[in-house]
Amino acid sequence: MASSGSPLWVGAGQPGIAEDMVPLPFAVPGAGSPPILNPDATSCLIADFKAGRCKVTPIVVQIPFSKLGTFVYHCHILEHEDGGMMHAIRVVPSPI
Repeated sequence: MASSGSPLWVGAGQPGIAEDMVPLPFAVPGAGSPPILNPDATSCLIADFKAGRCKVTPIVVQIPFSKLGTFVYHCHILEHEDGGMMHAIRVVPSPI
């Protein structure tokens, strides 16, 4: 999910779904379930990841949003920002 500069729109009470290719060695707080780890994954240096030499599979994170408003979904590892782990999310009333 690379940042396009415009917010993602999510209906309140609906899960926001983020697809990403950035490997995380830990559970994402509030994501609702632990990550599914790839048993074939190996440790990888940042230089190897940037050069495309790391085996990375996409993951899907579902985050329940209950409050309306605009929020920033982000990771505190700065290198992940370019990988799509920083984006504005606008939560609006659900159409359902």
